[in-house]
Amino acid sequence: MRRHVITIWLLAILLFDGCVEPFNAPVVEQQPGIVVDALLTDQPGPQSVRLFYSSGLNADLDNPELIAGATISITDENGRIEEFDEVSRGVYQSDESFAGTIGQSYKLTVLTERGEHFESDFIQMKPAGEITSLYYEYESAVLNQGHPELPQDAVNVYLNGKGAADDVSLLRWRWHATYQVHTFPQYRIKHSPDGTILPDPYPCSGYIVDNENKLKSIFPCECCECWPTEFSEHASVSNNQTTSNVFNRILVGKIPVDQWRFLYKYHLEVEQLSVQDDVYAFWKLVQAQQQGGANIFQPNVVKVKGNLKRISGDVAVFGIFSVSAVTSAIVEIDRDDIPIPPYVPDVIIQDCRNYKENSTNVKPPFW
Repeated sequence: MRRHVITIWLLAILLFDGCVEPFNAPVVEQQPGIVVDALLTDQPGPQSVRLFYSSGLNADLDNPELIAGATISITDENGRIEEFDEVSRGVYQSDESFAGTIGQSYKLTVLTERGEHFESDFIQMKPAGEITSLYYEYESAVLNQGHPELPQDAVNVYLNGKGAADDVSLLRWRWHATYQVHTFPQYRIKHSPDGTILPDPYPCSGYIVDNENKLKSIFPCECCECWPTEFSEHASVSNNQTTSNVFNRILVGKIPVDQWRFLYKYHLEVEQLSVQDDVYAFWKLVQAQQQGGANIFQPNVVKVKGNLKRISGDVAVFGIFSVSAVTSAIVEIDRDDIPIPPYVPDVIIQDCRNYKENSTNVKPPFW
């Protein structure tokens, strides 16, 4: 029972790269296992590994207990070893020059401060094929189906792709997207002891309050324009029953239409990753759970443990070491591509970097 509970928790926390919402469940007493979240790609580094403890089902999945002080390395088939440095608690990275090579095999090794030793088998990096086209379609009142009074339009993003020649490709797709928001941090106010409303601009707004309690601009605003980045929240993997290695009209994302996403433009990049049998099985199960809306406690959930094995120590290990080649494609959706008038955004009175997650006030080079 304890192992099953840990595995269900692992499924939830790896699903969105840590971006999941906590849910309530009965408290189960257990000794925590160790979760390894590792991905090696053929893209420029640094490559990253996360290490943390599993927990009870009632835990806050956004804030796992991260494990510091571990020694982590990746060894290639020729015996070359890449050591990882701990860049923040529980997060380990390679040198920026380190990347995998298609056709080569790699093994992950984890040694904790307490003496636990975990390893993967050698895993070969297979080619990722290519995304041949990326396109989108508008769909009205398709989201929030559980709330008929709040229907929401969406932009559905599809791809056509193919795997590598002469290889039965197991593929996973994920995406990330960037858009622009505009806020008005100079309009923040405060109440004086006598109840008078006074201007209280954020310092980053570039405004100060003069002797007459009026706003005065002294430098350009540094937190009025931001570019949030969001990431896919649903697993998407290939159907390995195909014999042609061609994948058509794969739905990779349903993007809600709201006041900001398509007000200017929406820059979306889709990645196609090669995966191994065990990694494919993990994400295939996640996809089935999401598409079917099934109860997370059904028996097949607990079958996925990961592809790491315990060499020493008495703590269970869970997690995925994926060795993936990556190919990608980009699509930009302009406001003119949305067949309804754009929403009029609310006036947001705050630092734009705090309005949405993963926001920066540095204009992206592709904007």
